[in-house]
Amino acid sequence: MELKPSRYNIVASQKSRDGSIIYNTRTGALALVDESIAVVLGMSALLEESDFARIDARAVAQLARSGLLVAAACDELAEVKAEHRALQQDSSALSLCIVPTYTCNLACPYCYEEGRSSSGKRMDRSMQKKIVDFARLAFEAEPYESIEVQWYGGEPMLMPDAIDAISAGLMRFCEERSLGFSANMVSNATRIGAEEAAMLGRSRVTEALVTVDGPEAVHNGRRPMRNGGNSYEAVLNGIGNLLGEGIGVTVLMNTDKVNDSCLSELNSQLQERFGMSAIRAKLNDYYGTFGRGRFCEPRFSLMDHREFSRLQCERFCEEGHAFAEFAALLQPIPLFCRGQKERYYAIDAMGDVYKCDGRMGRADHLAFNLDSIGDATDIPTGLAPAYPFDDPACPECSLLPLCKGNCEWERKQCADHPCHPLKYTANEYLYGWVASIEPIEIDETGVVLLAEGRSL
Repeated sequence: MELKPSRYNIVASQKSRDGSIIYNTRTGALALVDESIAVVLGMSALLEESDFARIDARAVAQLARSGLLVAAACDELAEVKAEHRALQQDSSALSLCIVPTYTCNLACPYCYEEGRSSSGKRMDRSMQKKIVDFARLAFEAEPYESIEVQWYGGEPMLMPDAIDAISAGLMRFCEERSLGFSANMVSNATRIGAEEAAMLGRSRVTEALVTVDGPEAVHNGRRPMRNGGNSYEAVLNGIGNLLGEGIGVTVLMNTDKVNDSCLSELNSQLQERFGMSAIRAKLNDYYGTFGRGRFCEPRFSLMDHREFSRLQCERFCEEGHAFAEFAALLQPIPLFCRGQKERYYAIDAMGDVYKCDGRMGRADHLAFNLDSIGDATDIPTGLAPAYPFDDPACPECSLLPLCKGNCEWERKQCADHPCHPLKYTANEYLYGWVASIEPIEIDETGVVLLAEGRSL
């Protein structure tokens, strides 16, 4: 069979040893190969018999099995597009991002939702019922197997009764139809006491994403309560209540050049209190507001995308992560986010529906309003989600299976946010991945397969 190197191979020469590292972003396969094979795998053309003559037959079999070599007739880009389209069109789950209020009890200077969070708009009981009705009508239009909910804001926990009521209605419907139901939440956690955490547990919230921007003094300066209270202690109390209810918590720290050095101190405090660490996230200027009000230097000093990507990579490699952790980080993904699915709807307090949670409240991105839905036939079809292959740069990029176009909204909102961080750091992560295990000598075949990757 005629073969050719995969278009999704990344080749990196080892720094202090002979041979090269080969990684395939479509399958997740990782191998060490001698230089003669590395040259062949770095080609983009059909392999000739003379090329195969230089490679052990056992090596060819391994490389083909792991997707580093593919059939000459294989159109990998067409296959990746087809896989992506099938996932976009997957109708097995109805995904709802629900914003019960745009209001927030924090006054973060960098918040891109600040104009909406002071609007005071909250979801009334009539709209809460319409969300449950919408789920029923969507099922009539095309049956699905489960409902996935994300609670978002503003601060959703300013409306706990709405969360309770909508969840109860959706879960009743799912029980009637023998459907699955799951939920997660993005919250500042300051309004989550033991009673609220118990309600979230009843509402089947299994994961919460919470932001802590540093140790107490740093966090309070960046994420102050509107009433001047101590948000740091309120957040940590909320995290403790969530964990006590068995709800998983992921902590993010929005970092820039000013507070990044505080991450280790924050993590020491989180480890001592909860046995967990925060994940570094990049503080962005989404709508060009940096330099206005309190979102300005010297209080804040933003990193550009490349700076942050390299810093994040350096820290990850320095932290001594295990082989499996590198493998998890560098796995191909099905979609970048649920917003790339056709059956994803972001619904705000007024019943306005969008295809992207980042664009909620923007009139030019409004898809429809729940008030316009009287029966199943009223639900608009063909609402196109973000499609990475429309960007001329994405189809040509060897990282496409790893990022699926990254966040299309962020790429348009942030001038310095053009691509996935791995665009600038892939080789360094590969060095770290290989260095996480004991040194391995390349055998007589010229190939050592360290991670076989997924089968295609």
